[in-house]
Amino acid sequence: MAKKQKKPSNKKLFKNHSSMLCKNCNTTIMSYHRHDFNHCECGNIFIDGGTDYTRFGCTPGSAYESFLRDWEVDMDTGEKTLLDFLGE
Repeated sequence: MAKKQKKPSNKKLFKNHSSMLCKNCNTTIMSYHRHDFNHCECGNIFIDGGTDYTRFGCTPGSAYESFLRDWEVDMDTGEKTLLDFLGE
């Protein structure tokens, strides 16, 4: 009996990538490429620019955290896996 072929992984590595965590809705957002504007689920924070530049902002009084990290992203599902913190 032949083994079933596994579907190839569609994961992509983003090294030293800017990302933000909205502390209101607990959503982590990233911008993957130039002009890739994204906002959190509640709309309080946004990020743009991918690896070309970083532009981010928030509504007044929003609680957020911004950081550079290495991420692996499943491009099919959007699931993000934190690989490590820079400098560790």
